[in-house]
Amino acid sequence: MTDPNKLKALSERATAGPWSACKEGKCSCGMIWSKAVDAPIITCEKGEWGDSYPSLRTVGADGHPVPLGSPGARVEAYIALDAYGKLPDDCHEHNAAFIVALVNAYRDGSLTPAQPTPEQGRVEELEKALEPFAEQADARNLNASDEDFMRISIDVHVGDLRRARQALNTGDKNETADSD
Repeated sequence: MTDPNKLKALSERATAGPWSACKEGKCSCGMIWSKAVDAPIITCEKGEWGDSYPSLRTVGADGHPVPLGSPGARVEAYIALDAYGKLPDDCHEHNAAFIVALVNAYRDGSLTPAQPTPEQGRVEELEKALEPFAEQADARNLNASDEDFMRISIDVHVGDLRRARQALNTGDKNETADSD
C-alpha cells in the first residue's frame, strides 16, 4: 500500500508514538512499546510459530509426561502448539527494530511513501474503466452453454474493450451503448 492518504489515516488511528523496541532494543523479548502511552503494542515472533491452544496431559510426580493411569499421575493443563514454521532465534529483535524505525521515520516525515509512476496511474485508470464492462461480460457468460462459452466470451470481451476505449476517450466511464 503506497496510497499516502490511506497510510496517513492508518498512522493517525494507530497507537501514538514514538515507538521503541523494549528497553531501547536491549531486551530480547521482541516487544514494541509506545512511549506516549507506556504500553506494549506488538510482539515480534521468534522460534516456532503456529496455532496455540489449551490442552491437557498426564504427568508424573517429577513433572514429566507419563501414560494415563500411571501410579501417581496427575492431569495438568498446558498450551499446545501446532507449529507451522520456525523463525531464526534472533529475528524478532531485528524485526522489532525495523518496524520501530519505519513507523517513527514515517511519523517524523523523514520517510514518505513512493508516488505511483505515470504508467501505474494509467493502469489503475484503465482497470477502473473496464470494471463495469467486465461485470456485464461475466453476467452474459453465466447464461452461455459450454460450447458457446468461448465464442461468446471472445465476442463480448472485444465489444466491451471497444466500449471501454470509447468511454476513456470521452471521459464517460459508465458508457454502455452497444457499438458492435
